[in-house]
This record gives sequence, structure tokens and C-alpha cells, in this order.
Amino acid sequence: GGGIERQSRCQLGRLRQELPACELVLREDFTDALVEALLDNELDCAITSLPIDHELLKAEEIGREELIVVVPESMNVGENGTISLAELRDQPLIRLEEMHCLSQQVEQFCTARRVATHVVCRTTQLETIQAFVSFGVGISIVPEMAAACDCGGGRRYLRVRGAKVDRSIAVTWRRDRTQSRAALRLTQILRDQLACGSHWLPPPAGGGAAPALST
Repeated sequence: GGGIERQSRCQLGRLRQELPACELVLREDFTDALVEALLDNELDCAITSLPIDHELLKAEEIGREELIVVVPESMNVGENGTISLAELRDQPLIRLEEMHCLSQQVEQFCTARRVATHVVCRTTQLETIQAFVSFGVGISIVPEMAAACDCGGGRRYLRVRGAKVDRSIAVTWRRDRTQSRAALRLTQILRDQLACGSHWLPPPAGGGAAPALST
């Protein structure tokens, strides 16, 4: 969740072209629900973030993704596309609901560094977070995939200065189940895409302030 499904959706067209006879079904859900679906043999594989801790499942890392701070465009913070921990210290935070693995990852980062501990809003959708940031409700921390494909306005994306925040992305399947040809090919396509950086947020032009997305 939290941006991974967007990357998967983007590659389905390519996979359909390569394997036209295969029936492809994409399911977007919380990690816990995807784990249950794998255990019930409802899915060939799932693209998730780590960790996945279950004795019947195997998870293989296929890449890493940075988490990016998103702030209102009008907020006077950040320099050269980055934001310091000190600037994050007392900021109001907008977060996903706790059933999202991304929410747990953000909470771990904020708690460990004692930043943005005041949660002012919880929601279930990244798009809602981005909209509320534009409205000036608070700041948030989102996956780079979500930042890179954001076409909205009124917000800026900043990397955390001196404290890179990232997460592992993995393909997960049942240990006792042979992966289908389609699952293996999708895994390879996603691995290649993550390796080449197609999900990266473009750096600020000329090393200036982070690009603002405006309408």
C-alpha cells in the first residue's frame, strides 16, 4: 500500500502485452489483508513493504523507496529541496490510519527522532493527505512513488536532511506454491523499474528550493 499499488498498476499494461493469454487481476488492499489472501491461495503474489513475518510466506526484496516530507507550498521551511529535523520538530502531522504499514513506518521514524509527534488528522487515502497538506492542515511523510506522480497543487516535497528515511519493497508468496509465469515476470519488471529509478522524485533544478506543485 501507500504508493506501491500505483507502481504495480503502471506495469500491468506492459505485462498484458507480453502475456496476452494470462488473466491478470490486481487487488489493492492493506498488507494484513493481502497476507490473508496469500495464505488462502487467492493470490499468486503480493507487492508489499517489509517486514512480512509469517512462517508460510517468503518475502524477497526487489528495491527500496525513500519517504518524502510534504509541506504546504506557503510554509517557510526547507532549503535546497531538504528539511531539517529541527524544522520537523513541532509540525502538526497528517497520517494514514494505523492499519496501513506506511503509517507504522512513519510513526517509528517520528517517535525515534522526536519529530512531528502531534497528529492532527488520520485518513485512509494518500490523496486525502495530499489535499489536506495543500489546505494547510499540517505536514506529512509519503512514499516517493506518490510524490513523483503527484500532479496536484499547493504543496512541496522535501527530503529529510541528514536522516534518509526509506523502506524495503518486496514480492511475497506462499513458500509451498510455485509462482506463475505472470507473477515472475511482474516481479522482474518491478525490480527493473525500481533499479532504474523511474519512481524517483526529480531533484530541484539548479539545487534551489524543492519544486512546488501548483495549478
